[in-house]
Amino acid sequence: MVVRPRAGVTIVGETQLAQCPAAATNEQLLASPQPYVYCPNVPISTSADSTWGEARAFPYRDGSLAQGSFRVGIAQNKEWTFGFPAVTKAITCDATQQCRFAAWVSYKPSPTAPTAKVVVSTLIGFSAGGEIQLCDAAPATAPVASGSDRMLQAWIPWTRAACNEPGATGQPTGVPITDTEGHAVAAFASGTSDLAYSATGYRAPGFDPATERPFVPTPLGLNAVVIAAGAGGSLAPPDNPNWPASLPAPYRDLKLTSEEVALLVGGGNFAFRSTYETAVVGRNQELTDGVIINLNGVTVDIPMGQAGDSAPTLLLSRFLDTTAHDAWKVPNMSPFFGDVVGRERGVFSDFVTADPTMNGAIETVNGRPSIQKAVWTRRLYKGVYFVVTDLATALQMNLTPVSIENAAGQFVAPTPANLAAAVPTMDEQPDGTLLSDPAATTGYPLTFVEYALAPSEPLLTAAPECARRTATQSALASWLTFVTTEGQAAMAEGLVPLTQDLQADAAAAIPKIGSAPVTGAPTAPPGTNPLSPIPQGPGVSNPNSPLSPRRPRSPGSDDVTPAVGARPSTPADVDEARDAAEEAEIELPDLLGVRAINDLMPPLSLL
Repeated sequence: MVVRPRAGVTIVGETQLAQCPAAATNEQLLASPQPYVYCPNVPISTSADSTWGEARAFPYRDGSLAQGSFRVGIAQNKEWTFGFPAVTKAITCDATQQCRFAAWVSYKPSPTAPTAKVVVSTLIGFSAGGEIQLCDAAPATAPVASGSDRMLQAWIPWTRAACNEPGATGQPTGVPITDTEGHAVAAFASGTSDLAYSATGYRAPGFDPATERPFVPTPLGLNAVVIAAGAGGSLAPPDNPNWPASLPAPYRDLKLTSEEVALLVGGGNFAFRSTYETAVVGRNQELTDGVIINLNGVTVDIPMGQAGDSAPTLLLSRFLDTTAHDAWKVPNMSPFFGDVVGRERGVFSDFVTADPTMNGAIETVNGRPSIQKAVWTRRLYKGVYFVVTDLATALQMNLTPVSIENAAGQFVAPTPANLAAAVPTMDEQPDGTLLSDPAATTGYPLTFVEYALAPSEPLLTAAPECARRTATQSALASWLTFVTTEGQAAMAEGLVPLTQDLQADAAAAIPKIGSAPVTGAPTAPPGTNPLSPIPQGPGVSNPNSPLSPRRPRSPGSDDVTPAVGARPSTPADVDEARDAAEEAEIELPDLLGVRAINDLMPPLSLL
């Protein structure tokens, strides 16, 4: 969040932040000797921040604004106690009752004036229900989808845009069943879901279900595997020299060779620093604090990666096994890796089940929320840590994707243009999906296509009826048509629209869905079975993988359909925001599950 004063006014010192009852006025909060007289002195939920500690905003060096962050929470009659004799108060902040987000700002109205203090605030509230619902609920005949949690973030803006289409009566599909990507593909293969969002088809290892349901892949957008850098350094950004001295400056342009990435991911930060720290810091002037981060005496020295079979893990291991084969092995550090030192890492899709073990090399976490929590808890510490993830997830969490060295020795950033430029170099697989070429010298080398895998045979009810699900079949085609046409202007942050060639591929693929002769029937209605654990074998430790180059894709247009921004505020939004903000502007970032009174806070009157 940002607190911005009017011209001539400077902010001095740190700004205290708090979540308070809606009834508390700015005047009461300012007059109180301590915020906890009106605002809780403890987090109001397990996911919320407290009024104390890290809940503050830091002033820019010229006092032009203060920048910080605060994680709000939901509470029902949450009590806190203060004073002597003890006084107990309570706060409710949920879908039925709003609360107030407040900032205590110390400022100078002029350079020679004494420091004064003011409280500025805005009302906030929460949406009802735990399930994501962007318009009326999806009908019972809506297609059931499965996918990784990265694609849930893509589904939300697509669905919001579909809900705003003329004549829309409800969500075109239900919320995707999220699990690991390998489980999502297996759920589709077994008939538990009608489509799967995935960047890969049936490819070993990790994507080899016992039953391979025939599918038609429809491209939805471009994404990429990235090594993302978190936290930040001491150097102020070149275009923002007044960045707060106490706040880590986000990294902007880091570069790593493929060999450095291989040792960072395959050997951990200690091996990485021992071998490459001098070269890496010399190449990346922003790393003035070194290639490590210290959290209150606890050193974070290994990168983070998501557990479970995933296309990003699969494609990264394949890339490193090809371009940095000699470095993609267990480092010779016996205390850390025991008797597996020197073994080749090979190709695998899951850091947890990889053979040889990745223990000691990478910290595995379950899903995006775990990564998001780590990003949040480390945000105020200077230094760097790395996350193996996808481009969309990295940008949505304000992590900095690193430029990776390609086969030609050039450092390439995962920009929209570089992702689009990689498409003509991809290899087409027998199942119709595209696979990046590790040896490509054009575009970002770890680009991948996000697909919807939909059945080539008609959708049927469970045996013995085996009746055609015509309404669902039609809804599936309509949904994929929307996503690959109008929906390209409503992409999630970091997900790049299809090139013209891929849009043509999508248009050709959709009519093929459900057109093949029926050869079998699902054994259970879609969506009724939970995703059962899928047996997972160890990673492949040699390059003899089914992920081999196939037919080269003919070069084509790499034009990218531009994405559009968020919905502009309505006049009513502006009026409400102006009333709520009173004397100052508080810019609130988009928070999952929390909304300000206005959806988007426009610039308002200032201090």
